[in-house]
Amino acid sequence: MVWAACLGAVLLLLISCSDKTQIPTTEPPIATTLPSSKAEAPTAATDVARQLAIIDAETRALVETAATWHAPESVDVDKTVRIGLEVGNGGSLKSRIAALLPHTSPISGGTVRVGPTVRAKLLVNPNDAEVVPSDAVDASIGSDVQMLWTWFVYPKRPTSALLLTAHLEVPLSDGHTIDTDVPLAIRVDRTLAFTASQVFTNWATWSAIAVTATGAIGWWWSRRPQKAEPAPSVKQQRSGRRTRRKRRR
Repeated sequence: MVWAACLGAVLLLLISCSDKTQIPTTEPPIATTLPSSKAEAPTAATDVARQLAIIDAETRALVETAATWHAPESVDVDKTVRIGLEVGNGGSLKSRIAALLPHTSPISGGTVRVGPTVRAKLLVNPNDAEVVPSDAVDASIGSDVQMLWTWFVYPKRPTSALLLTAHLEVPLSDGHTIDTDVPLAIRVDRTLAFTASQVFTNWATWSAIAVTATGAIGWWWSRRPQKAEPAPSVKQQRSGRRTRRKRRR
């Protein structure tokens, strides 16, 4: 009976331990995938190719049109005149050209390629003339380009050909520009007033030089060493004594 009781106690103990034991569960590992080299960001070469394609498309979209100067054949020195550069051709600019640029003649400047936005400036040697920007007109409609820029020009000296250059810039989306230069040469004539001013200026200059030279010569003459007078001879001394005796008598 004692052994039966012990055996029953052992069985009960084993049953209680089996209820508390938990069977471990295993979860499947989470699959992680690393990005392959083919899925990386675009390379520098791809960016350059894409940018070049954009620039090429914008360049092909530019419009080729005529450039025409409106300027007199010759101008007088020391007299301000207004000249203009017309890009394109249209009726919208004719009235503006007639109002802004009277007494001028059209002079061909060749052909240029422009876009919807164009910047223009006039370049000149500052020793030859002064340039001040004036009115600008943009009457373009789509691909029908009608642009006009004008400048005041003040020639400083006579010359057979005053060289002026209109520098055109067409900006692109990447910040670069397509540049075109349109040159122009104008004769600058001498005037009587300019000649008189030059003569007066030269006369005043030479007069100042002459006065300075005269003063320098006078100073040198006064500073030159004086020659000593020779001593009188014995005969001259005796003659002088006789003359004094006669005066006393």
